[in-house]
Amino acid sequence: MCEHKSSYRSPQIPIHQLRLLQCFHSASPKDEILKLSTGLQLPRLSSLEQLVIVDPGREFTNEEVNNILKYCLSCFRENFLCDFFNCILPGTISDPVVLQGLRSREIKVGWGLCNLNLETGLWMEGGKALTEEDYGEKVQFHRRRFQRFQFSET
Repeated sequence: MCEHKSSYRSPQIPIHQLRLLQCFHSASPKDEILKLSTGLQLPRLSSLEQLVIVDPGREFTNEEVNNILKYCLSCFRENFLCDFFNCILPGTISDPVVLQGLRSREIKVGWGLCNLNLETGLWMEGGKALTEEDYGEKVQFHRRRFQRFQFSET
């Protein structure tokens, strides 16, 4: 008797860049998935090199940002790039485990024109750390911009 077992595997399509435009819901580092607002869940993408989240007016919490960064760490890529646009992020990233992981993999994190200093967890712009005042101005800028954006849509 001859037995044939199918070893069919779905084709692996490499995804190098993922842009989430107003559709990001959450990240679950434990399950290594990104959840979209549509309910779709994206597993860890080992070929991913860049994750871009654009979400006008959204204010991310420390926990949400840390979970996104942990997802990025699960993608196993060095020199990974994670960018956030048109949203508000916390003034600092303070989880030492996340910062160490980002440093060891040389993962770059951007927020508009700012980059995350992986040693201090502070946002940098033009080679200088943002002060609390600078950060507050950026937050107010994004809030005003989003209010204009909402007004123009109505």
